[in-house]
Amino acid sequence: MSNKKEVCLIFILALAVRAAFVLFFPSLFAADTGQYDDIACSLLNGDGFSVSGIPTAGRPPLYSLFLAGIYSLFGQSHLAVKLVQAILGAISCVIVYLIAKESFNHKVGLWSGIAMALYPPLISTAGFVLSEELTIILLAISILFLTRAMKTKEVKHYALTGIFLGLTTLCRSITLLFPIFLYLTLLFSPFKRRGFVLISILLVSMILTVTPWTIRNYIKFNAFIPCQTDRGVNLWVGTYLPLDGPGGMPYGVTSAQDEYKCSRDGEAFLEVSRGLSPSEADKAYYREGIRNILNNPSGYLLLCIEKFKRYWFWIPGGVEVLKPYPKIKLGIYIVYYLVLLLAVFGVWTGLKKDWRDKLPMLAIILYFTIMHTLFFAVPRFHIPVMPYDLIFAVAGFLKILQLFNYSGVSKG
Repeated sequence: MSNKKEVCLIFILALAVRAAFVLFFPSLFAADTGQYDDIACSLLNGDGFSVSGIPTAGRPPLYSLFLAGIYSLFGQSHLAVKLVQAILGAISCVIVYLIAKESFNHKVGLWSGIAMALYPPLISTAGFVLSEELTIILLAISILFLTRAMKTKEVKHYALTGIFLGLTTLCRSITLLFPIFLYLTLLFSPFKRRGFVLISILLVSMILTVTPWTIRNYIKFNAFIPCQTDRGVNLWVGTYLPLDGPGGMPYGVTSAQDEYKCSRDGEAFLEVSRGLSPSEADKAYYREGIRNILNNPSGYLLLCIEKFKRYWFWIPGGVEVLKPYPKIKLGIYIVYYLVLLLAVFGVWTGLKKDWRDKLPMLAIILYFTIMHTLFFAVPRFHIPVMPYDLIFAVAGFLKILQLFNYSGVSKG
Protein backbone atom coordinates (compact mmCIF):
# COMPACT_ATOMS: atom_id res chain seq x y z
CA MET A 1 0.00 0.00 0.00
CA SER A 2 1.37 3.44 -0.95
CA ASN A 3 1.88 6.19 1.62
CA LYS A 4 -0.98 8.22 0.12
CA LYS A 5 -3.36 5.27 0.39
CA GLU A 6 -2.31 4.70 3.98
CA VAL A 7 -2.92 8.34 4.86
CA CYS A 8 -6.36 8.22 3.21
CA LEU A 9 -7.22 4.96 5.00
CA ILE A 10 -6.28 6.38 8.41
CA PHE A 11 -8.06 9.69 7.81
CA ILE A 12 -11.31 8.16 6.48
CA LEU A 13 -11.44 5.50 9.21
CA ALA A 14 -10.81 8.05 11.96
CA LEU A 15 -13.29 10.56 10.56
CA ALA A 16 -16.03 7.94 10.10
CA VAL A 17 -15.71 6.68 13.67
CA ARG A 18 -15.61 10.19 15.18
CA ALA A 19 -18.48 11.49 13.07
CA ALA A 20 -20.58 8.48 14.07
CA PHE A 21 -19.77 9.08 17.73
CA VAL A 22 -20.73 12.76 17.49
CA LEU A 23 -23.96 12.08 15.60
CA PHE A 24 -25.27 9.01 17.41
CA PHE A 25 -23.84 9.03 20.95
CA PRO A 26 -25.84 11.02 23.54
CA SER A 27 -24.76 14.65 23.77
CA LEU A 28 -21.95 15.24 26.26
CA PHE A 29 -21.44 18.28 28.48
CA ALA A 30 -18.52 19.45 30.61
CA ALA A 31 -18.41 22.21 33.19
CA ASP A 32 -15.73 24.20 31.34
CA THR A 33 -17.83 24.45 28.17
CA GLY A 34 -19.93 27.32 29.49
CA GLN A 35 -17.02 29.69 29.99
CA TYR A 36 -15.50 28.89 26.60
CA ASP A 37 -18.91 29.61 25.08
CA ASP A 38 -19.28 32.89 26.98
CA ILE A 39 -15.90 34.15 25.77
CA ALA A 40 -16.59 33.06 22.19
CA CYS A 41 -19.93 34.90 22.19
CA SER A 42 -18.27 37.99 23.69
CA LEU A 43 -15.77 37.94 20.83
CA LEU A 44 -18.60 37.76 18.29
CA ASN A 45 -20.40 40.62 20.03
CA GLY A 46 -17.29 42.82 19.86
CA ASP A 47 -16.62 42.70 23.62
CA GLY A 48 -13.25 40.97 23.29
CA PHE A 49 -12.08 38.27 25.67
CA SER A 50 -14.56 38.82 28.46
CA VAL A 51 -17.16 37.08 30.59
CA SER A 52 -20.36 39.05 31.24
CA GLY A 53 -18.59 42.15 29.90
CA ILE A 54 -15.63 41.82 32.29
CA PRO A 55 -12.22 41.25 30.63
CA THR A 56 -10.73 37.88 31.51
CA ALA A 57 -7.51 35.93 31.24
CA GLY A 58 -9.06 32.93 32.96
CA ARG A 59 -8.72 30.84 29.80
CA PRO A 60 -6.05 30.80 27.09
CA PRO A 61 -7.45 32.49 23.99
CA LEU A 62 -7.11 30.00 21.16
CA TYR A 63 -9.99 27.62 21.83
CA SER A 64 -12.46 30.47 22.34
CA LEU A 65 -11.23 31.96 19.06
CA PHE A 66 -11.74 28.56 17.45
CA LEU A 67 -15.32 28.46 18.74
CA ALA A 68 -15.98 32.04 17.66
CA GLY A 69 -14.82 31.21 14.14
CA ILE A 70 -17.19 28.24 13.90
CA TYR A 71 -20.09 30.18 15.44
CA SER A 72 -19.57 33.00 12.96
CA LEU A 73 -20.11 30.52 10.11
CA PHE A 74 -22.75 28.14 11.53
CA GLY A 75 -24.32 29.96 14.46
CA GLN A 76 -23.83 28.83 18.05
CA SER A 77 -23.99 25.16 17.16
CA HIS A 78 -22.20 22.64 19.35
CA LEU A 79 -22.87 20.00 16.69
CA ALA A 80 -20.88 22.05 14.17
CA VAL A 81 -18.03 22.37 16.68
CA LYS A 82 -18.00 18.62 17.30
CA LEU A 83 -18.00 17.78 13.60
CA VAL A 84 -15.09 20.16 12.98
CA GLN A 85 -13.32 18.54 15.93
CA ALA A 86 -13.97 15.13 14.35
CA ILE A 87 -12.07 16.36 11.29
CA LEU A 88 -9.23 17.65 13.50
CA GLY A 89 -9.13 14.29 15.27
CA ALA A 90 -8.81 12.49 11.94
CA ILE A 91 -5.96 14.79 10.89
CA SER A 92 -4.28 14.14 14.25
CA CYS A 93 -4.30 10.41 13.49
CA VAL A 94 -2.39 11.10 10.28
CA ILE A 95 0.14 13.26 12.15
CA VAL A 96 0.62 10.48 14.73
CA TYR A 97 1.24 8.09 11.81
CA LEU A 98 4.03 10.43 10.65
CA ILE A 99 5.51 10.79 14.17
CA ALA A 100 5.60 7.02 14.71
CA LYS A 101 7.05 6.48 11.25
CA GLU A 102 9.88 8.94 11.96
CA SER A 103 10.48 7.68 15.50
CA PHE A 104 10.26 3.94 14.78
CA ASN A 105 9.48 2.66 11.30
CA HIS A 106 6.81 2.49 8.63
CA LYS A 107 4.96 -0.46 10.18
CA VAL A 108 4.71 1.15 13.62
CA GLY A 109 3.54 4.34 11.92
CA LEU A 110 0.72 2.65 10.03
CA TRP A 111 -0.61 0.71 13.01
CA SER A 112 -0.25 3.69 15.35
CA GLY A 113 -2.42 5.77 13.04
CA ILE A 114 -5.03 3.00 12.89
CA ALA A 115 -4.85 2.45 16.66
CA MET A 116 -5.45 6.13 17.34
CA ALA A 117 -8.34 6.15 14.86
CA LEU A 118 -10.05 3.41 16.91
CA TYR A 119 -8.93 4.23 20.46
CA PRO A 120 -12.06 5.09 22.52
CA PRO A 121 -10.62 7.85 24.78
CA LEU A 122 -9.35 9.69 21.69
CA ILE A 123 -12.59 9.21 19.79
CA SER A 124 -14.69 10.70 22.57
CA THR A 125 -12.74 13.99 22.64
CA ALA A 126 -14.57 15.08 19.48
CA GLY A 127 -17.84 14.91 21.41
CA PHE A 128 -16.92 17.52 24.04
CA VAL A 129 -16.81 21.28 23.54
CA LEU A 130 -13.45 21.43 25.29
CA SER A 131 -9.93 22.36 24.26
CA GLU A 132 -8.56 18.79 24.20
CA GLU A 133 -9.07 18.10 20.48
CA LEU A 134 -7.42 21.33 19.39
CA THR A 135 -4.61 20.76 21.89
CA ILE A 136 -4.00 17.22 20.59
CA ILE A 137 -3.44 18.35 17.01
CA LEU A 138 -1.30 21.37 17.88
CA LEU A 139 0.85 19.33 20.27
CA ALA A 140 1.17 16.54 17.70
CA ILE A 141 2.43 19.00 15.07
CA SER A 142 4.89 20.33 17.67
CA ILE A 143 6.18 16.83 18.46
CA LEU A 144 6.45 15.99 14.75
CA PHE A 145 8.60 19.07 14.08
CA LEU A 146 10.62 18.45 17.26
CA THR A 147 11.30 14.86 16.18
CA ARG A 148 12.53 16.11 12.81
CA ALA A 149 14.48 18.90 14.47
CA MET A 150 16.39 16.53 16.72
CA LYS A 151 17.16 14.25 13.78
CA THR A 152 18.18 16.91 11.25
CA LYS A 153 19.46 19.70 13.59
CA GLU A 154 17.89 22.20 11.16
CA VAL A 155 17.04 25.66 12.51
CA LYS A 156 13.73 25.84 10.63
CA HIS A 157 12.40 22.76 12.39
CA TYR A 158 13.28 24.15 15.82
CA ALA A 159 11.64 27.46 14.92
CA LEU A 160 8.49 25.71 13.68
CA THR A 161 8.40 23.60 16.84
CA GLY A 162 8.50 26.81 18.89
CA ILE A 163 5.68 28.39 16.91
CA PHE A 164 3.39 25.38 17.31
CA LEU A 165 4.31 24.96 20.98
CA GLY A 166 3.33 28.61 21.39
CA LEU A 167 -0.03 27.91 19.75
CA THR A 168 -0.45 24.82 21.94
CA THR A 169 0.22 26.97 25.00
CA LEU A 170 -2.38 29.47 23.83
CA CYS A 171 -4.81 26.55 23.85
CA ARG A 172 -3.65 24.81 27.06
CA SER A 173 -1.09 26.65 29.19
CA ILE A 174 0.41 23.45 30.63
CA THR A 175 3.08 23.47 27.87
CA LEU A 176 4.39 26.93 28.82
CA LEU A 177 7.54 25.57 30.51
CA PHE A 178 8.19 22.65 28.15
CA PRO A 179 11.09 24.39 26.33
CA ILE A 180 12.86 24.82 29.68
CA PHE A 181 12.36 21.11 30.27
CA LEU A 182 13.90 20.41 26.85
CA TYR A 183 17.20 21.89 28.00
CA LEU A 184 17.52 18.79 30.19
CA THR A 185 17.69 16.66 27.03
CA LEU A 186 21.09 18.24 26.38
CA LEU A 187 22.42 15.93 29.08
CA PHE A 188 22.02 13.13 26.53
CA SER A 189 23.40 15.07 23.55
CA PRO A 190 27.00 14.89 22.31
CA PHE A 191 26.53 18.38 20.79
CA LYS A 192 25.62 20.36 23.89
CA ARG A 193 26.65 23.82 22.68
CA ARG A 194 24.83 23.60 19.36
CA GLY A 195 21.89 21.93 21.08
CA PHE A 196 21.66 24.82 23.54
CA VAL A 197 21.54 27.30 20.66
CA LEU A 198 18.87 25.33 18.79
CA ILE A 199 16.60 24.91 21.82
CA SER A 200 17.05 28.63 22.50
CA ILE A 201 15.80 29.32 18.96
CA LEU A 202 12.77 27.14 19.75
CA LEU A 203 12.21 29.07 22.99
CA VAL A 204 12.45 32.47 21.30
CA SER A 205 10.01 31.51 18.53
CA MET A 206 7.58 30.20 21.17
CA ILE A 207 7.90 33.42 23.22
CA LEU A 208 7.23 35.51 20.11
CA THR A 209 4.08 33.47 19.43
CA VAL A 210 2.72 33.91 22.95
CA THR A 211 3.83 37.54 23.45
CA PRO A 212 0.87 39.34 21.78
CA TRP A 213 -1.50 37.66 24.25
CA THR A 214 0.83 38.47 27.16
CA ILE A 215 0.92 42.14 26.09
CA ARG A 216 -2.87 42.18 25.92
CA ASN A 217 -3.04 40.81 29.46
CA TYR A 218 -0.60 43.43 30.74
CA ILE A 219 -2.64 46.22 29.16
CA LYS A 220 -5.91 44.89 30.60
CA PHE A 221 -4.71 43.86 34.08
CA ASN A 222 -1.47 45.77 34.62
CA ALA A 223 0.18 42.47 35.51
CA PHE A 224 2.51 39.96 33.87
CA ILE A 225 0.24 37.08 32.86
CA PRO A 226 1.99 35.01 30.15
CA CYS A 227 -1.07 32.94 29.32
CA GLN A 228 -3.82 32.70 31.93
CA THR A 229 -4.54 33.34 35.58
CA ASP A 230 -4.34 29.75 36.68
CA ARG A 231 -0.88 29.15 38.11
CA GLY A 232 -1.85 29.92 41.67
CA VAL A 233 -5.30 28.30 41.49
CA ASN A 234 -3.83 25.06 40.14
CA LEU A 235 -1.20 25.00 42.87
CA TRP A 236 -3.72 25.69 45.65
CA VAL A 237 -6.16 23.04 44.40
CA GLY A 238 -3.33 20.53 44.06
CA THR A 239 -1.99 21.14 47.57
CA TYR A 240 -5.16 21.63 49.65
CA LEU A 241 -5.38 18.21 51.26
CA PRO A 242 -9.17 18.05 51.86
CA LEU A 243 -9.78 18.36 48.11
CA ASP A 244 -7.52 15.38 47.32
CA GLY A 245 -6.00 17.42 44.47
CA PRO A 246 -8.81 17.86 43.24
CA GLY A 247 -10.55 14.56 43.88
CA GLY A 248 -13.10 16.45 45.94
CA MET A 249 -14.52 18.11 42.83
CA PRO A 250 -15.85 16.41 39.72
CA TYR A 251 -14.30 18.54 36.98
CA GLY A 252 -12.19 21.35 38.35
CA VAL A 253 -12.57 24.54 40.31
CA THR A 254 -15.61 26.78 40.19
CA SER A 255 -17.21 29.08 42.69
CA ALA A 256 -20.15 26.70 43.09
CA GLN A 257 -19.80 25.28 46.57
CA ASP A 258 -22.06 22.32 45.84
CA GLU A 259 -19.28 20.86 43.67
CA TYR A 260 -17.18 20.18 46.76
CA LYS A 261 -17.28 17.20 49.10
CA CYS A 262 -17.84 19.65 51.91
CA SER A 263 -19.19 23.20 51.66
CA ARG A 264 -16.37 24.33 53.98
CA ASP A 265 -13.90 23.41 51.19
CA GLY A 266 -15.77 25.67 48.80
CA GLU A 267 -15.69 28.45 51.36
CA ALA A 268 -11.93 27.90 51.83
CA PHE A 269 -11.44 28.34 48.10
CA LEU A 270 -13.53 31.50 47.91
CA GLU A 271 -11.98 33.02 51.03
CA VAL A 272 -8.49 33.16 49.46
CA SER A 273 -9.63 35.40 46.61
CA ARG A 274 -12.34 37.44 48.29
CA GLY A 275 -12.15 41.09 47.25
CA LEU A 276 -9.14 40.59 44.94
CA SER A 277 -8.72 41.17 41.22
CA PRO A 278 -8.07 38.03 39.09
CA SER A 279 -4.30 38.62 38.92
CA GLU A 280 -4.08 39.44 42.63
CA ALA A 281 -6.19 36.38 43.47
CA ASP A 282 -3.89 34.14 41.45
CA LYS A 283 -0.88 35.41 43.42
CA ALA A 284 -2.78 34.81 46.65
CA TYR A 285 -3.59 31.24 45.65
CA TYR A 286 0.06 30.68 44.76
CA ARG A 287 1.21 31.91 48.17
CA GLU A 288 -1.38 29.76 49.93
CA GLY A 289 -0.40 26.76 47.80
CA ILE A 290 3.25 27.11 48.85
CA ARG A 291 2.10 27.47 52.45
CA ASN A 292 0.05 24.27 52.13
CA ILE A 293 3.18 22.39 51.05
CA LEU A 294 5.40 23.83 53.78
CA ASN A 295 2.82 23.22 56.49
CA ASN A 296 2.46 19.54 55.62
CA PRO A 297 5.20 18.26 53.26
CA SER A 298 4.48 14.60 53.99
CA GLY A 299 0.78 15.14 53.28
CA TYR A 300 1.66 16.86 50.01
CA LEU A 301 3.92 13.95 49.03
CA LEU A 302 1.10 11.47 49.63
CA LEU A 303 -1.22 13.74 47.67
CA CYS A 304 1.24 13.75 44.75
CA ILE A 305 1.14 9.94 44.74
CA GLU A 306 -2.67 10.08 44.58
CA LYS A 307 -2.52 12.62 41.73
CA PHE A 308 -0.04 10.42 39.85
CA LYS A 309 -2.40 7.44 40.17
CA ARG A 310 -5.38 9.52 39.06
CA TYR A 311 -3.47 10.87 36.07
CA TRP A 312 -2.23 7.48 34.85
CA PHE A 313 -4.76 4.89 36.04
CA TRP A 314 -8.16 6.54 35.71
CA ILE A 315 -9.72 6.88 32.28
CA PRO A 316 -11.25 10.17 31.12
CA GLY A 317 -14.99 10.10 31.66
CA GLY A 318 -14.76 6.97 33.78
CA VAL A 319 -16.55 8.58 36.73
CA GLU A 320 -19.48 10.41 35.12
CA VAL A 321 -19.71 9.90 31.33
CA LEU A 322 -19.47 6.09 31.37
CA LYS A 323 -21.49 5.61 34.57
CA PRO A 324 -24.67 4.57 32.68
CA TYR A 325 -22.68 2.09 30.54
CA PRO A 326 -20.91 -0.34 32.94
CA LYS A 327 -20.06 -2.96 30.27
CA ILE A 328 -18.61 -0.35 27.91
CA LYS A 329 -16.71 1.14 30.83
CA LEU A 330 -15.21 -2.25 31.72
CA GLY A 331 -14.19 -2.85 28.11
CA ILE A 332 -12.53 0.55 27.82
CA TYR A 333 -10.67 0.01 31.10
CA ILE A 334 -9.34 -3.34 29.83
CA VAL A 335 -8.15 -1.76 26.57
CA TYR A 336 -6.67 1.21 28.45
CA TYR A 337 -4.63 -0.91 30.87
CA LEU A 338 -3.50 -3.18 28.04
CA VAL A 339 -2.25 -0.12 26.17
CA LEU A 340 -0.33 1.05 29.26
CA LEU A 341 1.34 -2.36 29.70
CA LEU A 342 2.29 -2.56 26.04
CA ALA A 343 3.54 1.04 26.13
CA VAL A 344 5.91 0.25 29.01
CA PHE A 345 7.28 -2.68 27.02
CA GLY A 346 7.48 -0.49 23.92
CA VAL A 347 9.52 2.14 25.76
CA TRP A 348 11.87 -0.52 27.14
CA THR A 349 12.50 -2.14 23.75
CA GLY A 350 12.36 1.11 21.76
CA LEU A 351 15.18 2.72 23.71
CA LYS A 352 17.56 -0.05 22.67
CA LYS A 353 17.78 1.32 19.12
CA ASP A 354 17.88 4.94 17.90
CA TRP A 355 16.67 6.08 21.31
CA ARG A 356 17.18 9.77 20.52
CA ASP A 357 14.42 9.54 17.90
CA LYS A 358 11.98 8.72 20.70
CA LEU A 359 13.21 11.50 23.00
CA PRO A 360 10.54 14.11 22.02
CA MET A 361 7.71 11.70 22.84
CA LEU A 362 9.30 10.58 26.10
CA ALA A 363 9.99 14.20 27.06
CA ILE A 364 6.40 15.34 26.59
CA ILE A 365 5.00 12.28 28.43
CA LEU A 366 7.38 12.86 31.35
CA TYR A 367 6.76 16.62 31.39
CA PHE A 368 2.96 16.25 31.55
CA THR A 369 3.29 13.63 34.27
CA ILE A 370 5.53 15.82 36.43
CA MET A 371 3.50 18.99 35.99
CA HIS A 372 0.15 17.39 36.78
CA THR A 373 1.57 15.41 39.68
CA LEU A 374 3.02 18.56 41.24
CA PHE A 375 -0.03 20.75 40.55
CA PHE A 376 -3.29 18.88 40.09
CA ALA A 377 -4.61 16.10 37.95
CA VAL A 378 -7.88 14.86 36.57
CA PRO A 379 -7.95 11.99 34.05
CA ARG A 380 -8.73 14.13 30.99
CA PHE A 381 -5.48 16.06 31.46
CA HIS A 382 -3.73 12.91 30.23
CA ILE A 383 -5.53 13.03 26.88
CA PRO A 384 -3.06 15.29 24.94
CA VAL A 385 -0.20 12.78 25.42
CA MET A 386 -2.24 9.60 24.90
CA PRO A 387 -1.19 9.42 21.22
CA TYR A 388 2.41 8.85 22.35
CA ASP A 389 1.31 6.15 24.81
CA LEU A 390 -0.33 4.48 21.82
CA ILE A 391 2.77 4.73 19.63
CA PHE A 392 4.88 2.99 22.26
CA ALA A 393 2.09 0.43 22.83
CA VAL A 394 1.98 -0.42 19.12
CA ALA A 395 5.77 -0.70 19.02
CA GLY A 396 5.63 -3.01 22.05
CA PHE A 397 2.87 -5.15 20.53
CA LEU A 398 4.70 -5.55 17.22
CA LYS A 399 7.88 -6.45 19.10
CA ILE A 400 6.00 -9.20 20.96
CA LEU A 401 4.67 -10.57 17.65
CA GLN A 402 8.20 -10.48 16.27
CA LEU A 403 9.51 -12.43 19.27
CA PHE A 404 6.76 -15.04 18.93
CA ASN A 405 7.43 -15.41 15.20
CA TYR A 406 11.16 -15.77 15.87
CA SER A 407 10.42 -18.37 18.55
CA GLY A 408 8.18 -20.29 16.17
CA VAL A 409 10.79 -20.27 13.41
CA SER A 410 13.48 -21.46 15.86
CA LYS A 411 11.32 -24.40 17.01
CA GLY A 412 10.49 -25.29 13.42
